[in-house]
Amino acid sequence: MTKKENKTWCNMETVLAKAVGTHKSAELLAAAKQKNDGWLAATKETSDSRLKMMREAIVPRIAVYAVLKENGYDPIPAFDDYVRNVAGPAMHKTYAKAEKIPGFWKIFRNAFTSITRKSDFWECENRKEKDRFYTDIHKCLWYDTCVECGYPEVCRFFCECDNYTYGGLDKIGFTRTQTLGTGGEKCDFVFYRK
Repeated sequence: MTKKENKTWCNMETVLAKAVGTHKSAELLAAAKQKNDGWLAATKETSDSRLKMMREAIVPRIAVYAVLKENGYDPIPAFDDYVRNVAGPAMHKTYAKAEKIPGFWKIFRNAFTSITRKSDFWECENRKEKDRFYTDIHKCLWYDTCVECGYPEVCRFFCECDNYTYGGLDKIGFTRTQTLGTGGEKCDFVFYRK
């Protein structure tokens, strides 16, 4: 298990403990790991980079959600709490620190558009202006994986994390009107220089 996989499972163990209490969380964690392993073994995905992201960040979270739901628990409060108080703030902190770098706007704009264009995680279109850029994502590994596992509704938590990650930054503004994970035709990211 990689360091990132281990961190994801530790976070999911915390989600389970908050949702069901520590007395039941170990049993559900074992069931989630079994479900995770089964889904990964059954996937037809062939890209190494996509498989790694699925293994390290996406499928464990879907598995925990599924196990909670299948055992009669409402997973939504626990996942809302996790996005709002753990995952989102951790990523936000990273970007808030990076904003202090001189020329951060240009670095961020070029990096974001380059990564989304070159990575096989997304199919997208990018448009740049001097003080604004747009990324329309038409296909997304996170959404596709949630659908493949039979839990498309889980993707909204991944999408929501972006709001906490990019929202409230000092130098960059972020808006979006729709996401694939919330039933939209695309994810329409808009970033602008404040």
